[in-house]
Amino acid sequence: MVFGDLEISTSGMKIEVERIKKTEGDDFVTVLRDKLTESRLEKQGKTEAVSPMDEIKKAKELLDSGAISEEEFENIKKKYL
Repeated sequence: MVFGDLEISTSGMKIEVERIKKTEGDDFVTVLRDKLTESRLEKQGKTEAVSPMDEIKKAKELLDSGAISEEEFENIKKKYL
């Protein structure tokens, strides 16, 4: 098992999670990204459904830039296919 620390910073708030399993961290980050996207859409008044292909394209761009791992990309694809 690989453990690490996770830090989340937002305007005025910082959350630290220590000793989290890498696999749990990956799942947590995926869920957090989804929730942040939903929150942004709600704030913008856009409640229409997110296009699965758009989300996969965004994930591919993140993969290509090195921001997410191949495993995270595959999890996102599975979610939207």
